[in-house]
Amino acid sequence: MIFIAVLSLVAIFFLTEQLVLRHVPNKRTEDLLSEKLFFNRSLELEAEEREAFSDIIEPEALRAVSIKRIFAGSREKCGNEPNKFVELQNGKFACLKFGARKIRGELFAFYLARILGLSNVPSVALTEFEGRLAIAIQWIPNLTKVTLPKPIQMALKQEEKSASLTADSVQYSDMAIFDFLSGNFDRVVGVLDAFRKTGNGNLLAEILPNSARAKDTNSIWLLDNEKSFNGEYLFPEALSFEALKALTMCKFRRETLLRLKALKATKDPRDLLIKVAKNSEDSRLWKRLEPNLIFEFDFMKRIQDLWTFVQQCQN
Repeated sequence: MIFIAVLSLVAIFFLTEQLVLRHVPNKRTEDLLSEKLFFNRSLELEAEEREAFSDIIEPEALRAVSIKRIFAGSREKCGNEPNKFVELQNGKFACLKFGARKIRGELFAFYLARILGLSNVPSVALTEFEGRLAIAIQWIPNLTKVTLPKPIQMALKQEEKSASLTADSVQYSDMAIFDFLSGNFDRVVGVLDAFRKTGNGNLLAEILPNSARAKDTNSIWLLDNEKSFNGEYLFPEALSFEALKALTMCKFRRETLLRLKALKATKDPRDLLIKVAKNSEDSRLWKRLEPNLIFEFDFMKRIQDLWTFVQQCQN
């Protein structure tokens, strides 16, 4: 029988909380940050309400759920073969992806999201399929397409326009931080690159790749993170900063920023990220992944660059 290890989100949050906060300086980090950096608390609360996804696989559920049916992956579901779309015995669905780089990208993107306190990245788990190491990713149902708001499109075009802040603004700010740290060019940065090369502003108004909006809660999900942590830091860094500036508008969710500061304060953020993942995964499967734990970029430099940007916003 084939089994998929399903992660307990409560356990993950507890683990990351302990590992990150252990490194927070004794002085309260809020004291070092200007209030002008943060979104209004009411907007943050609205974003949090959106992110309360009721259909997520609960911690109390069995950690190993057998597969009921297997389907070939497609562009609409999980990506093309060899990816698989599977129905689980508990009525939920998951994607299976293979290959060291895809597994590593999805795995570390998920744990980075948890370290940052983000809950809109689908849960993942190392698993085995027909003797092959794979990554299982929970399939999130009832999603619709996302397009960038007009003010962000104009900011990416470097056109000035004042914009009212919304709960969407909170999630786009988190998206910018998450993609900047993980080196994921396959959302906003890739679209921005295409615009810069062609001058076609309509590209910025098209459907945003690897993102989707929940029909019931309106929350924005960050999907298909397989290209994270895979050397994509070679992508023009200037574009990453442009996307960061346009999406955040120099406003940040308080919890995200405090966790970023805590991550920066760690002696070795890369080691922390690996430790969080290792302590949460099946040790037998982890040993099979371990030879491929290659970070093809300077993770600490990316954190420092991001914090420099935050300081510029503050000043």
